[in-house]
Amino acid sequence: MATARLTKAFLKGLGATGRADFWWDDELSGFGVRVAPAGKAAFVVQYRQRGATKRVTLGAVDVVNLDRARERAKEILAAVALGQEPFPREAATPTFGAVADDFLAFTRAKRAERTAEDYEKLLATKVRPTFGARPIGEITRAEVEKWHEGMKATPRRANYALTLLVAVFSFAVKRQVLGAHDHPALGITKFGENKRDRYLTLEELSRFGAALAELEAERTVSPWAAAALRLLILTGARSSEILTLEWEFVDLARGVLRLPTSKTGRKDIVLSSAAVAVLKVVPKVEGCAYVIAGRRHGERMTSLQRPFGAVCKKASISGLRIHDLRHSAASIATSAGVGLPVVGKVLGQSQAYTQQRYSHIHDSAERAAVETIAAAVGPLVGTGGIRRAKKL
Repeated sequence: MATARLTKAFLKGLGATGRADFWWDDELSGFGVRVAPAGKAAFVVQYRQRGATKRVTLGAVDVVNLDRARERAKEILAAVALGQEPFPREAATPTFGAVADDFLAFTRAKRAERTAEDYEKLLATKVRPTFGARPIGEITRAEVEKWHEGMKATPRRANYALTLLVAVFSFAVKRQVLGAHDHPALGITKFGENKRDRYLTLEELSRFGAALAELEAERTVSPWAAAALRLLILTGARSSEILTLEWEFVDLARGVLRLPTSKTGRKDIVLSSAAVAVLKVVPKVEGCAYVIAGRRHGERMTSLQRPFGAVCKKASISGLRIHDLRHSAASIATSAGVGLPVVGKVLGQSQAYTQQRYSHIHDSAERAAVETIAAAVGPLVGTGGIRRAKKL
């Protein structure tokens, strides 16, 4: 354990070492300074209370006066020595759950509602049961690592939960609920993941399309679910974008869907002639604003898992996810020679290379790309049976 007489001159000499260093005052035991790998330094006080070692950040060295930090450390250490609570209850840090609630409110204001819903579900199932009731400042790195290790059976889900946990702690740092050096989840190694990229071959697409048409004719799959699955293949759109699509966003004359919001913000989806044909035969339900109508009057369909599963089973296709229909559209386009920047724009990717470097790509290139996809898969998946508008 490195010790030194903490003086202003000594603090000025601290620099980045590429690792986290602690220097403890040789006069006041428990008072020290932590130097982050990047060189930022902060005063800390460390003590034991009720059998646990606790460390509190007093403030950045370039913000808090050395003498004031030393006096504050003395006050805390004296309170602990007397068996008192070193911090008034009203100044105690909030629980992790309270900070997570603020984080979700912030997410809803800045991101798509679907993203906030996904975060809320993951927090409820994987994070809050362990950390929700704990004061956020008392959660240790060891506890986070143990929690993450406990989900090793589902590495992808565990890594996603860890990413969300890191985001909540980072939010707490930005809101100054925690000190920058008190983040317990940064740098924790994630589990290795096996990539699950899956693409439908043209032969599989043919089986998928035939099974879809047969199940739709039998009315095992509704015309709305069938239309949604066809649109996913023909457009490369996200399932949430198709399921939340409203008729007012559909411009068949210009062949485009104008989404006011999506995972990546406002988005236009260029339609091929085959996709337009699918939309033209989707039954419009009176009193329902959504293209993919649900069972309840006026509401949209919320999931495609059941019809998708039925189609895959009948077509003898295994290991496929709904999201893989989007992958398949991209694979077909790139195999036909469509450049990655154009494919990225068709799919509405948020990466910088599609948003900035290739922002000059026009609708004509996107339309050529979706027509390429439609030429390959349109005859295989069809457009659906023509039915009259249904009134509920």
